[in-house]
Formats: sequence, structure tokens, C-alpha cells
Amino acid sequence: MIKLNKHLMRHLYLFIHNFIYRAGRLLSIIHTKYRLKGNGVIYQNYRIVGTPYIDVSGRGKIVFGRNFCMNNGMMANQIGFNTPCVLRAVNGSIIIGDNTGMSQTTLIAKGADILIGNHVKLGGGVKVYTTDFHSLDHISRRSPKTDIDGSACKSVCIGDDCFIGAGVIILKGVKIGARSIIGSGSVVAKDIPSDCIAAGNPCKVIKMLNQ
Repeated sequence: MIKLNKHLMRHLYLFIHNFIYRAGRLLSIIHTKYRLKGNGVIYQNYRIVGTPYIDVSGRGKIVFGRNFCMNNGMMANQIGFNTPCVLRAVNGSIIIGDNTGMSQTTLIAKGADILIGNHVKLGGGVKVYTTDFHSLDHISRRSPKTDIDGSACKSVCIGDDCFIGAGVIILKGVKIGARSIIGSGSVVAKDIPSDCIAAGNPCKVIKMLNQ
């Protein structure tokens, strides 16, 4: 068995790593392009690392603003969420403003819209849902059809210049005002005003930024 010194081993590792990264990057660029076009996504210029999962169905629509940035998986962002971005527009729209970025983010617009403003940063593993996914009535939940059909749906709106921390979950019907910051790991179930720092489960205002 051939023994390699540490210096040579390091160079060999870097060569293989860079080759795999560049080959994977090229394949993901091609795959992403066809996935966007195949789902009718409206976009201008973007930077996407890795391949997202995108699904548009029914009356759904997805629109990316200018200079959109998306990171998928650990190779793109080493924050610890080893998943692709998931964007599903099922009879609802996902509208994203200019100069907005996200990493390993899940956006599910089912039966209602997700509206994200300009210059918004969505941290690693953020999840935004417009639906409960299941009925709140226990009888309806016994049947798959009545369970899904009975789930409530309401739009979500995130204002300009917001910073949503890693692992935040934003539930249906929530509006987050412009320039607000949501602390990592928060569960946002009610509206958050503009110009504040909010965190917790349930998410509450901690302080106003202009005070």
C-alpha cells in the first residue's frame, strides 16, 4: 500500500474536492435553468448555488426580482442546514423583490400568496407557510381529502429590508413590517411591526430599533 505524506495528501484532497465542486456547480446551473423554465418561473438576473426544488401547479406563480440570490445545501452555505431550497406555489404565488437572498429556505404558497420585499435576507433553514396543511377539525382529519381541503390558508408578507434569522418558522397570515429583525429559531404566528427586533416561541417584540 502506497503511503502519502501529509503535504501530498492535502494537495490530492484539494484537487478532488475542487473537481467535484466545479463539476457539480456546472450540472446544477444547467439543472436549475431547466427547472425554472419548466415551472414558468419569471426571473431576471440571479445567482443560484446548488439545485432548488421548485413546483408550480394550479394557479400558482413564482417571480424573482433583480439580483436574486439562493443557496442550496451545505456546499453553498455551511450554517448546518444540508437541504435545498423548496419553493412550492400551489394555487398561490411566491413574489420576491429585488436584491433578496435566501439559504436552504422553504416557501410553501398553498391557496394564498407569499410576498417578500426588497433587500430581504432569509437565514439558513427559514420556513414560510401559508397553510396549516391539515384541518383543525378532528373529524375532517380522518379522511385525506377532507383533511387537506379543510386546511386554512392565508397570505404571508415580509417587508423590505427585513432580516429573518436561521431556523425561523413563519406561519400563515403573518405580516412582518419593513426593516424588522426576527431572532433565530423563532416561531412567528402573529404580525410583527416595522423597525423592531422580535424573537421567541411565540415570537414577540423585544425592542424597537429607533428607541
